[in-house]
Amino acid sequence: FMLSPMGHPEKFVRTVGLSIFVQSRADTKTEFHDFFRDAKFSLWWLPEVNNMCRLRPTSTAGVGQDGGMNFNFALHRTVNASEVTLSPGTFAESCNVIAVASKVFK
Repeated sequence: FMLSPMGHPEKFVRTVGLSIFVQSRADTKTEFHDFFRDAKFSLWWLPEVNNMCRLRPTSTAGVGQDGGMNFNFALHRTVNASEVTLSPGTFAESCNVIAVASKVFK
């Protein structure tokens, strides 16, 4: 699947190397196929909690829990904003997310 920021259907989340970008096709000189190859993601579902998963670029997704690069967030109970990084780390506190339906976009 692909990710677009809410309200910006012309932009896509992309990973290039260990960097994460939000870009439109006009923002880069990348060919169509290459642009969208770097904009595909997969979920690794975790059994601990209903709808808990890890978000991974499809290009790095490996087989098994420890494969691939994960989106990581440096959030905490007292920290409500964070940069997003790519890392092979699997610390539940920084890379596990719970998928829920949007209240804004149905």
